[in-house]
Amino acid sequence: MKRISWMFFCVTFLAAAQARQSPPREWPTFQVDPSWPAIPNGWVFGWVSSVSVDTQDHVWVLQRPGTLSPEEKAKAAPPVLEFDASGRFIQGWGGAGTGYEWPGTEHGIYVDPKGYVWIGGSGDNDHQLLKFTKSGKFVMQIGRAEHAAADKNSVSGDATSLAQARRDRAESLRAPRRVALR
Repeated sequence: MKRISWMFFCVTFLAAAQARQSPPREWPTFQVDPSWPAIPNGWVFGWVSSVSVDTQDHVWVLQRPGTLSPEEKAKAAPPVLEFDASGRFIQGWGGAGTGYEWPGTEHGIYVDPKGYVWIGGSGDNDHQLLKFTKSGKFVMQIGRAEHAAADKNSVSGDATSLAQARRDRAESLRAPRRVALR
């Protein structure tokens, strides 16, 4: 009897909540500004994979020069570009360098509250995170690029690799979940 009255209460409460009239939501509308950003030097963007905004409202774009056609590659913009809020180009940098392994497929960019720029990749061998100053000076690398194991379920035992952590997380997302309702 207690369950039935509890269910009746819930159904009544939900019906009353739905019956209340709320004003219709107005969704914001956006328009493309074809003049934003101002891309210098006749550069061309590849696929833009990530955008981040720093504490100065500067917009950081991570793009993939490797996705350009062979004819466009000579005009490729650097992978990392910084623009001010009005779209004015500030600087560009990135790509292979000394002391770090640049991702094969640029994927994510994040500018932390201290002003460091973090770059990650999504390619098969991109098991590293890179940290740079805003001017593009390399600070540190976490993990390392490596060839994927032939057996995706094998554990390398290498604590410096982010590959195993990524595989473990993917497996945990596929694992069945049990939920008990009382």
